[in-house]
Amino acid sequence: MFEELPFILGFVLFSVVVSYVLLTYTPEQLMIVIQGISIVGIIIHELCHIFMCLITNTRIEKITLVKRMKNKKYGRKYGYGGEVRVRELNVTFLQAFLIGLAPLFFSCWLFFFLWGQISNPSIDVGLFYLYLFVMISIVFSSAPSFADLAMIPKAFQTDVRYSFYQILLLALSMFTTWLVIISYEIHVIHEVFTYITIIGVYYGLKYGFKGLGNIIYLIKTKTGNFRCPRKVKIKSFTRRRHKPVKPKKRW
Repeated sequence: MFEELPFILGFVLFSVVVSYVLLTYTPEQLMIVIQGISIVGIIIHELCHIFMCLITNTRIEKITLVKRMKNKKYGRKYGYGGEVRVRELNVTFLQAFLIGLAPLFFSCWLFFFLWGQISNPSIDVGLFYLYLFVMISIVFSSAPSFADLAMIPKAFQTDVRYSFYQILLLALSMFTTWLVIISYEIHVIHEVFTYITIIGVYYGLKYGFKGLGNIIYLIKTKTGNFRCPRKVKIKSFTRRRHKPVKPKKRW
């Protein structure tokens, strides 16, 4: 279980280092070639965000697969990038985490899949160079952007209690999946099935706890042991505005 995580972490580190070195020390003439090669990887990067938004049922406001933009961070006038904009106020911590890091997981799987294809001695020459081109483009553009990473702590701070609840459910789901695989000695065909199982266990626990809470609520209301909470006085939490006192008229 999770045998691919070291490969994913190594791929992430390699992609970040390569992207930083190329953007910092590459001459301007060669940088144009690198930007042209990275366009395919940028499109794949944004498609990964879109795919994860569809999986997590996150509403998308704007999609830009590739566009030319000003980039003064590394002393370059222009560069290429993409954008998938979502409503940050409605995004939970788990949604932000999965959407922000989606290009790393999917790009890593695609990279090693293509690696297995070009390692085949009987591969066609045209496909070999095509797959190699896509692999290089993925390495240039699979690293998470600052906006991808910044969305995660923002979503966590929006509702801290629910964020901790999601982390707890995710930890229980991973532990349950690991326990079942070890106990019954299940041989998973691919790591994707492990992640799908974790998602299934997560939603099972989530709606299971909701159903259990509703059952307890119904039992308490029918037996008469349920007491309504005291009403909270809203005025004590509202902002008190200063009202000027009108001076009394003197006759």
